Amino acid sequence: MTDTKEEAAAAPPPSDPTIVTHPDPTNDCRGYGKLILFGEHFVVYNAPALVAAVSSATTCTATVDRHPTTGTNTATTLPGLTVQDDRPSIPGYKTEKAEEAEVALNLVLQHFDLDPTRVAIHLHFGGTLCAVS
Repeated sequence: MTDTKEEAAAAPPPSDPTIVTHPDPTNDCRGYGKLILFGEHFVVYNAPALVAAVSSATTCTATVDRHPTTGTNTATTLPGLTVQDDRPSIPGYKTEKAEEAEVALNLVLQHFDLDPTRVAIHLHFGGTLCAVS
């Protein structure tokens, strides 16, 4: 399939590392939970701990729009990044952890050399794993 002249003109240069070049700009991920019954920090000191896997998981769908539009983003202070968090959580947890979450998201964007001022990135968190410390 060949692009039209308009599509080719609107497409970013292929050498631009901030652009996702995968044909499907949506990626779904799933992270399963764990339950630490005893010794959460013991393993740091090479001592045994009692840990169990749980079947509940957090899901994340990441969508990258190569042609971002300007708009108001209330989820983060990072321009071009929107976050929709539909995970179950204990009362106040998401508000309490919002600053830490934004720092973590910024580190991930930097690691993958993604600039949300050049491409719009939308993250949707969901799943059955309760957000709790």
